[in-house]
Amino acid sequence: MNPVTQNLLDQLPGHPITEFVQAWDVLDFHAIQIYRNKLVTPQREAEFEEILSQLANHYPKWQVPLETHWRSISIKGQALLDDPFRKLINLSANDWVDNWQAMQTLPAAREALNNLLVEMIEDMG
Repeated sequence: MNPVTQNLLDQLPGHPITEFVQAWDVLDFHAIQIYRNKLVTPQREAEFEEILSQLANHYPKWQVPLETHWRSISIKGQALLDDPFRKLINLSANDWVDNWQAMQTLPAAREALNNLLVEMIEDMG
């Protein structure tokens, strides 16, 4: 898992967002591997489809809280106009091959996710 995200998640033991964060991390891992290798193996495609299904189930609960955070993030100085989570969840494994735009969207989504986790930690204390 992303070390910053893991550190933040460790401060929210047992929180319901954990399942979404873990699933997002798996998507992140597979997307990077697909982009780097410019290849989707049948096994990776099956794993990717499974994680997309999990994210599609979990995301609606976190869509509104995350929106506040992704709206304040930009990519190359351009404000995000569309939900980066929804955008990336809607990509198939093959859509990641040579997709630089999607790769630029991953860190923006991660930043929004981490910002939400920080907000949750602050709200606890």
